[in-house]
Amino acid sequence: MSMAHTDEIRSLLNQPLAVLATNGVDGLHTSLVAVIADERSIWFLTLRNTRKWHNLQYYPGVSVLFDSRDAHGANLEAASALTVSGRARFLIDSTADQTRERLVARHPSLALLASDPECCVVEVTIDTCYGITGLKHKHSSGD
Repeated sequence: MSMAHTDEIRSLLNQPLAVLATNGVDGLHTSLVAVIADERSIWFLTLRNTRKWHNLQYYPGVSVLFDSRDAHGANLEAASALTVSGRARFLIDSTADQTRERLVARHPSLALLASDPECCVVEVTIDTCYGITGLKHKHSSGD
Protein backbone atom coordinates (compact mmCIF):
# COMPACT_ATOMS: atom_id res chain seq x y z
CA MET A 1 0.00 0.00 0.00
CA SER A 2 1.35 3.44 -0.88
CA MET A 3 2.14 6.16 1.64
CA ALA A 4 -0.76 8.20 0.26
CA HIS A 5 -3.13 5.34 1.06
CA THR A 6 -1.64 4.97 4.54
CA ASP A 7 -2.14 8.69 5.20
CA GLU A 8 -5.68 8.49 3.89
CA ILE A 9 -6.44 5.51 6.15
CA ARG A 10 -5.09 7.42 9.15
CA SER A 11 -7.22 10.41 8.20
CA LEU A 12 -10.36 8.29 7.95
CA LEU A 13 -9.61 6.52 11.24
CA ASN A 14 -9.43 9.98 12.81
CA GLN A 15 -13.10 10.67 11.97
CA PRO A 16 -15.15 11.17 15.15
CA LEU A 17 -18.06 8.95 14.09
CA ALA A 18 -18.33 5.59 12.37
CA VAL A 19 -21.03 3.10 11.47
CA LEU A 20 -20.76 -0.20 13.32
CA ALA A 21 -22.33 -3.32 11.79
CA THR A 22 -23.02 -6.25 14.12
CA ASN A 23 -24.72 -9.60 13.69
CA GLY A 24 -26.97 -11.30 16.18
CA VAL A 25 -29.89 -13.65 16.69
CA ASP A 26 -32.21 -11.08 15.08
CA GLY A 27 -29.88 -10.53 12.12
CA LEU A 28 -27.72 -7.61 11.06
CA HIS A 29 -27.80 -4.28 12.86
CA THR A 30 -26.00 -0.97 12.29
CA SER A 31 -25.28 1.75 14.82
CA LEU A 32 -23.64 5.15 14.70
CA VAL A 33 -20.83 5.21 17.25
CA ALA A 34 -18.47 7.90 18.54
CA VAL A 35 -14.99 6.42 18.27
CA ILE A 36 -11.31 6.77 18.81
CA ALA A 37 -9.07 4.66 16.59
CA ASP A 38 -5.55 3.92 15.44
CA GLU A 39 -4.14 1.50 12.86
CA ARG A 40 -4.67 -1.49 15.19
CA SER A 41 -7.89 -0.87 17.12
CA ILE A 42 -11.16 1.06 17.35
CA TRP A 43 -12.84 1.90 20.66
CA PHE A 44 -16.39 2.97 21.52
CA LEU A 45 -18.94 2.82 24.34
CA THR A 46 -22.21 0.92 24.61
CA LEU A 47 -24.71 0.10 27.33
CA ARG A 48 -25.36 -3.43 28.51
CA ASN A 49 -28.65 -4.99 27.42
CA THR A 50 -28.83 -3.04 24.17
CA ARG A 51 -29.14 -4.77 20.80
CA LYS A 52 -25.54 -3.78 20.02
CA TRP A 53 -24.29 -5.32 23.30
CA HIS A 54 -26.28 -8.54 22.76
CA ASN A 55 -25.03 -8.84 19.19
CA LEU A 56 -21.41 -8.42 20.30
CA GLN A 57 -21.98 -11.12 22.93
CA TYR A 58 -23.50 -13.42 20.29
CA TYR A 59 -20.93 -12.82 17.57
CA PRO A 60 -17.88 -10.57 18.07
CA GLY A 61 -17.09 -10.23 14.35
CA VAL A 62 -17.91 -6.69 13.22
CA SER A 63 -17.53 -4.27 10.35
CA VAL A 64 -16.93 -0.56 10.88
CA LEU A 65 -17.37 2.09 8.18
CA PHE A 66 -15.50 5.40 8.28
CA ASP A 67 -16.07 8.06 5.62
CA SER A 68 -15.12 11.61 4.72
CA ARG A 69 -18.59 12.91 3.84
CA ASP A 70 -18.28 15.77 6.35
CA ALA A 71 -15.21 17.05 4.53
CA HIS A 72 -16.45 16.48 0.97
CA GLY A 73 -20.25 16.56 1.08
CA ALA A 74 -21.85 15.20 -2.07
CA ASN A 75 -18.62 15.34 -4.12
CA LEU A 76 -18.21 11.60 -4.77
CA GLU A 77 -14.94 12.06 -6.64
CA ALA A 78 -13.29 13.56 -3.56
CA ALA A 79 -14.98 11.43 -0.88
CA SER A 80 -13.29 8.44 0.73
CA ALA A 81 -14.57 5.49 2.71
CA LEU A 82 -12.83 2.82 4.75
CA THR A 83 -14.45 -0.47 5.76
CA VAL A 84 -12.71 -2.22 8.62
CA SER A 85 -13.41 -5.78 9.73
CA GLY A 86 -12.35 -7.10 13.07
CA ARG A 87 -13.30 -8.71 16.35
CA ALA A 88 -14.81 -6.91 19.31
CA ARG A 89 -14.15 -7.49 22.98
CA PHE A 90 -15.29 -5.77 26.15
CA LEU A 91 -12.51 -4.10 28.14
CA ILE A 92 -12.35 -4.36 31.91
CA ASP A 93 -10.50 -2.82 34.84
CA SER A 94 -7.97 -0.03 34.40
CA THR A 95 -7.73 -0.50 30.63
CA ALA A 96 -11.45 0.22 30.34
CA ASP A 97 -11.18 3.24 32.65
CA GLN A 98 -8.28 4.75 30.70
CA THR A 99 -10.03 4.20 27.37
CA ARG A 100 -13.30 5.63 28.72
CA GLU A 101 -11.37 8.78 29.73
CA ARG A 102 -9.83 9.04 26.25
CA LEU A 103 -13.26 8.67 24.63
CA VAL A 104 -14.77 11.38 26.82
CA ALA A 105 -11.80 13.67 26.15
CA ARG A 106 -12.40 13.29 22.40
CA HIS A 107 -16.22 13.35 22.72
CA PRO A 108 -17.28 15.41 25.78
CA SER A 109 -20.94 14.67 25.04
CA LEU A 110 -20.26 11.05 26.06
CA ALA A 111 -19.61 12.02 29.70
CA LEU A 112 -23.09 11.07 30.97
CA LEU A 113 -23.11 7.77 29.09
CA ALA A 114 -19.57 6.97 30.24
CA SER A 115 -20.55 7.47 33.89
CA ASP A 116 -23.47 5.02 33.68
CA PRO A 117 -22.68 1.80 35.60
CA GLU A 118 -24.13 -0.18 32.68
CA CYS A 119 -21.68 1.39 30.19
CA CYS A 120 -19.10 -0.88 28.59
CA VAL A 121 -15.96 -0.03 26.67
CA VAL A 122 -15.56 -2.03 23.46
CA GLU A 123 -12.32 -2.55 21.56
CA VAL A 124 -12.36 -3.77 17.97
CA THR A 125 -9.07 -5.30 16.89
CA ILE A 126 -8.63 -4.52 13.20
CA ASP A 127 -8.11 -7.53 10.94
CA THR A 128 -8.53 -5.98 7.48
CA CYS A 129 -9.22 -2.63 5.85
CA TYR A 130 -10.76 -1.93 2.46
CA GLY A 131 -10.78 1.64 1.22
CA ILE A 132 -12.14 3.51 -1.73
CA THR A 133 -11.45 7.05 -2.89
CA GLY A 134 -13.87 8.64 -5.30
CA LEU A 135 -15.46 6.21 -7.66
CA LYS A 136 -12.33 4.59 -9.08
CA HIS A 137 -9.44 4.13 -6.66
CA LYS A 138 -9.48 1.09 -4.35
CA HIS A 139 -6.93 -0.07 -1.83
CA SER A 140 -6.85 -2.73 0.85
CA SER A 141 -4.68 -4.08 3.60
CA GLY A 142 -4.82 -6.92 6.06
CA ASP A 143 -3.25 -10.08 7.26
